[in-house]
Amino acid sequence: MVQVLAMLTTKNEAHWVQPIGRAMPDRRLARSVWLTPWLGLVIVSMLMMPGASAQTRCPGGVAPGSVLCQPDLPQSGSGSSRTIVKIVGHWDKTWGAIADSPNLIGGVSTGELSKRAAEQRALEACAERGGHSCVVSFTYFNQCMALIDPHIQGASNFAQTAGSIEVASELGLKLCAEKSGPGASCEVVYSDCTMPKYRE
Repeated sequence: MVQVLAMLTTKNEAHWVQPIGRAMPDRRLARSVWLTPWLGLVIVSMLMMPGASAQTRCPGGVAPGSVLCQPDLPQSGSGSSRTIVKIVGHWDKTWGAIADSPNLIGGVSTGELSKRAAEQRALEACAERGGHSCVVSFTYFNQCMALIDPHIQGASNFAQTAGSIEVASELGLKLCAEKSGPGASCEVVYSDCTMPKYRE
């Protein structure tokens, strides 16, 4: 025979009512049966708390797991010893310049932190070598360059930039041959690179 029980709930506790002639169940058992579902809910909630899994701080629009994300700061009292890596350095652009003069003496500069500084240094170098009325003829930044002389009376030199001296020289010689004509004897007379500098 299946035993049927009815439960009445008051403000503070649950009471079990047994039909007359039946033995009353233990009140402690009644309370434990009533609390069992709530205990399971509390355990599941604790397992889903934020501290139960690793968290990250990401910039807006960046998905978790990206190299741009940083780990969270350790929570108070958690005993965590996470390390936060912060990139603080940056790359500075560098400039180079070439200056020429009517008496065919020139000056160069490279590795300067501004265009103006590169031009000024090239003009100074031109004057120091004996150039008169020196003027800046070419500036470049964050790359390599090659200066090509066609060796033709009255013809101008060609300046070519590229990612390497080899490529700049190859392109410059080709340009010189195309622009100067069959009488040219193109030659690389100067080459250098001015690359970005990393600063913390």
